[in-house]
Amino acid sequence: MASIATLPSLFGTLAKFFGVVLKDGLPEDFFQRVIDDPTYRTNFVAAEKQGFVLNPPVPLWRKVDEFTIDVNYDRPSNLPFEGATVEWRTPGLTGWHTVQRRGEDVFVDDRMVELFLAKGQTKTTSVLGHDLRKELEGRVVLHPNVLDALMENIHLIPDSWKKNSGGNKLYNFFWAVGFRN
Repeated sequence: MASIATLPSLFGTLAKFFGVVLKDGLPEDFFQRVIDDPTYRTNFVAAEKQGFVLNPPVPLWRKVDEFTIDVNYDRPSNLPFEGATVEWRTPGLTGWHTVQRRGEDVFVDDRMVELFLAKGQTKTTSVLGHDLRKELEGRVVLHPNVLDALMENIHLIPDSWKKNSGGNKLYNFFWAVGFRN
């Protein structure tokens, strides 16, 4: 909750902003003036710290064409279950990355995605998560934001990712971020 002392300066700053916009429209150099003017900057920073400034939503993905999207790795990942927290992240996975379906293959930044099957994974056996994580060390793994974006663009998911040659359902995991409860 904001202190009462912060509110007048916040409202003064907002009044200046909306007064300019409503009276004359937004001047070309407005945002640069906000950056350069310590009064504006101080008030916006103070307001943001108090939770008053709403940041615009950060997009998860943007469409390039029918078979291509760009995925934003910097957007906070959707949590897989209630109460989940991020335990670890693969370093260096930031920015926008291109995901494209080409026939039955998916490419991320022009590198074909290959589904990985661990040594112990067969029709009748499974591998514990921490053992699989060790086996994945040093391999390129996908960010969960790719999964979230694909779930919103299911036409980009090839059938080969859904079932194996025996018709058994596949469970695909995106290991660049780990969660725990």
